[in-house]
Amino acid sequence: MSRSAPVPVHVFIDVSRCAHSAAVEEIEWLQRPDALGGLVERATVATRKPLDLPTGWGGAPEPATRMCERAFFDAAYHGAHLLVVFDGARPVSEAIGNLAATLAIDPLFGVVHPRFSDAEGRRVLPSMAGGKASRIDVAREVLATLPVFYVTTECLSPCFLIRRELVANLTPAIEGWSDVRGLLAQYAVRARRLGFRTVIANRAVVRLDSPAADSAELQPDPKDIAVIQSAFPELGVRPEFSRAEVFESERLVSQFFDGPDRWLLDGRNLMASINGTAKAALGICDGLYAVRRSPQHCLWVTAAAKEYHGLASRYAGWRIVTSTPEECFGAVIRLSQPWHLTEALDLHALAPVNVFLMLDTIAWDAIYPAPVGLEATWRYVATHADGLLFISEFSRQRFQARFALSPSVRSGVVHLSLDPADYRADVDLSGPSDPYWLIVGNAYDHKFVRPTVDLVTRAFPRKRLIAVGDVGLRRGTLVTQLESGPIDETRMQALYATAEIVVFPSFYEGFGLPMVNALAYGRTVVARDSALVQEIGGAYRGPGRLVVYEGETDLIERLSRLEHNRPVPEIPLTRDGGGPPLDWAQAGRDIEAFITNIVLNVSPVQTRARAALILMLGQRLN
Repeated sequence: MSRSAPVPVHVFIDVSRCAHSAAVEEIEWLQRPDALGGLVERATVATRKPLDLPTGWGGAPEPATRMCERAFFDAAYHGAHLLVVFDGARPVSEAIGNLAATLAIDPLFGVVHPRFSDAEGRRVLPSMAGGKASRIDVAREVLATLPVFYVTTECLSPCFLIRRELVANLTPAIEGWSDVRGLLAQYAVRARRLGFRTVIANRAVVRLDSPAADSAELQPDPKDIAVIQSAFPELGVRPEFSRAEVFESERLVSQFFDGPDRWLLDGRNLMASINGTAKAALGICDGLYAVRRSPQHCLWVTAAAKEYHGLASRYAGWRIVTSTPEECFGAVIRLSQPWHLTEALDLHALAPVNVFLMLDTIAWDAIYPAPVGLEATWRYVATHADGLLFISEFSRQRFQARFALSPSVRSGVVHLSLDPADYRADVDLSGPSDPYWLIVGNAYDHKFVRPTVDLVTRAFPRKRLIAVGDVGLRRGTLVTQLESGPIDETRMQALYATAEIVVFPSFYEGFGLPMVNALAYGRTVVARDSALVQEIGGAYRGPGRLVVYEGETDLIERLSRLEHNRPVPEIPLTRDGGGPPLDWAQAGRDIEAFITNIVLNVSPVQTRARAALILMLGQRLN
């Protein structure tokens, strides 16, 4: 089979807006052998004054619209594509060849625009965005990760190629335009109405020099725009191809090249108080801070949390922000699970890699604390996140059994600190003169504090108790009730350190920080038996005793035996050997390795697919 001959290219060059000296310089560059000189034989030039042009190139100081019409006629006569070049564009033969190859993909690709780079050729200007020139550029390497072309709506740029079938059959209307840009803009609209689409070729790159170096989209005169819009009413009502959204995803992909080590830590769920979530988030930050203290890491929190926890001094060297960052990052990790879909979606706009630290599924399983839409939020995360980290294998299994992970979503387990040194504080260890048992939790039902206090007070009516999280009717004088959360942290540590026994009756935990906290002081912890308690007990290395029970009878029996120094079933805790205990620094190293592996190996296709999904979700929400 014989191959068809390549389609010739005729060129329309508009330097009519340039000073004469600049126009001469433009033509000198364009006629170079590696530019138009080695590829095209015929060109029509619109200029203010006569120019010394190569053989076959014609020009005259006539209106640019008239010269453009002449270029269309010449291209049609020779069966050629028509290349339009405005001042500042520096097309080379390779780029023009790629434009022609893109037109050959589909017979209804009518106009093709290249991508535009800066003068050095290293950065790509994603500027054809909703009619407004953007000054945000991306790494040129991004282009290799993109599809060959985008199908878009009509637009103007400093350089583009018009299909010969259009040139031969659709004559430009040259009357009534302020300048040639209005003529070409209307021509593109007319071509689209015939079914010929405009496309952007991601393999064709044209350099932009002054005076057009900061804009990859040209705008007609406002008067011409008004004429076009009045003639084509669909321009004001039809859905516009969102080039801004497309190029925003490119900006994200560019972070793989521009800032893979720049990470955002999303700590918006960190409250201006001390609770389990706050301790976990701050501990993870401590671990990551031990790994890297440079401004490459940015922590995003509320202003109240920043002040309450003293984050500026605690993480000196990091950037601490209290509003949505304006820049992009290589990766973002949310330091707790997202509670609303918007909390997950807005992270996509900040980094191409999205990782979530899932503490547990308690709210979803208990239902009553869960916000509306939580299941949809977590199903989105399970399908479209890049990575999910869990603070226990128990927590990972609960999540994965309920929300099947997509094969593209990496998951891992990073235990919170199990090192007693990370929990012990400088508190008075002498203890009160009247010994007590500490029952710890909060007011949530799954913590089971109040029923446990009821049970223990009936079984041991003369025993002094301190109950954290026991709210409601006041108890007798032997029971001290404390609301969880507002308790001063120093006092809470003293309670752990000096209690005879710490009872942890929770049915459901993601990790069980109070249990580890009490063990760190060598306390005896009586905890409801579960796979989670077994997992944490097996990984813990340090002082203390961990006693488990299954039900009310077991609990009373264990407490009675402990009170009388009798043997009880325990989870054996590792005292020595097996390496150092897992601390916050190790958690930081594990998270660092997990995220780094994703950044190095994730496909940019995944980032762009998520961008397309979020665009559709946004349209549906609107």
